[in-house]
Amino acid sequence: MKPLFTVFEDPATVAVDFQKIQDVYGYREDNWGDLKIFQGGFINFGYWKNILLSKAPISLNQRILSSIQLYKQVAKHLNILPHDDVLEIGCGRGIGAITLFQNYPLKSFTGIDLTFAQIERCQHYKNKILHKHDNLNFQHQNAENTTFSPNAFTKIFAVESIHHMNSALKFAIEMRRILKKNGRLVCTTYLPTNDANFKHLSDLIPYINNGLGSVISVTTLENALRQAGFTYVYVHPIGQHVFEGYVRWSKQVIAENSWTYNYLLAYQQQLLDYYIIIAQ
Repeated sequence: MKPLFTVFEDPATVAVDFQKIQDVYGYREDNWGDLKIFQGGFINFGYWKNILLSKAPISLNQRILSSIQLYKQVAKHLNILPHDDVLEIGCGRGIGAITLFQNYPLKSFTGIDLTFAQIERCQHYKNKILHKHDNLNFQHQNAENTTFSPNAFTKIFAVESIHHMNSALKFAIEMRRILKKNGRLVCTTYLPTNDANFKHLSDLIPYINNGLGSVISVTTLENALRQAGFTYVYVHPIGQHVFEGYVRWSKQVIAENSWTYNYLLAYQQQLLDYYIIIAQ
């Protein structure tokens, strides 16, 4: 049987178009950060456990809380300590980074993003919310090829950004390089449950076949992390606490019959799930 990939193969089925990423997260009026499905400056699906306790309409505050709770799930698995140098991959507008920075004592926090416009927004919110903090900074960088020194960070995390990588293996190798010995990587996002699901998924969710996201299955990512040198890799599915809330909210705020609704259908058909992945 042919392996999922070798060191010389790119496991992504569709190459990521970095210019498209610059466009959708950039300065245009319909940039994704301003879409109604995302609120509070966050750009994630949310973690809805203990929020969806009734069938009543979801409030704006509940939607924002779901995004905060997703970051709290990541922080719980990161186990942030006062001596930690923390890196966020794909920091977006910086609101998640600022939220963690305000609530967890740490040595330093760095956020990187592929989009210049997002880094400018990060700086804006940092100055507006925190004023001067030299140990929180944001940089324009590509996570597959950063300029950081080896062993620069004790903790690294990514919230819904690894599907913007062209290669799971290149990403994993770079994370291993810049993590200190015994450092921890935590990633959370939605991923196909296996590589065979691509065609059906792309029919349901056009986003994964248009250059904005590469189709990297959870198995491919897990194998890439191990091949990069992580000896402990734990995959924890949390889709039961993500997709229902996200789709219910989507139905409240965007047009009827949007393909966004199909995330829940794809989850119910076991074509994809939402995961927290821990590597050390």
